[in-house]
Amino acid sequence: MQNAKITVLGIGNILLQDEGFGVRVIERLGQRFTFSSDVQLLDGGTLGMELMRFLAGTEKLILVDAISGNQVPGTQYDFRNDQVKAYFKDKVSMHE
Repeated sequence: MQNAKITVLGIGNILLQDEGFGVRVIERLGQRFTFSSDVQLLDGGTLGMELMRFLAGTEKLILVDAISGNQVPGTQYDFRNDQVKAYFKDKVSMHE
């Protein structure tokens, strides 16, 4: 569903254990909840820039992914706007 106001995008590789976390979250949300037409659940898998066409018209993006942080496993990280670029500036994506 393109042109949704809110997109919840799960990314990751389900073949690599917890790396598939984002994809599994999207699966569970779709199984357990009904969302209005303003919300799009999107399994991005390991796609990179190809995802851009699915985000056309999206006003808010919620990205669900696993990262290697310096906290205990399961820690939730919330990044907003420029914080994303600052945190990941020296990291290479496993999704590309």
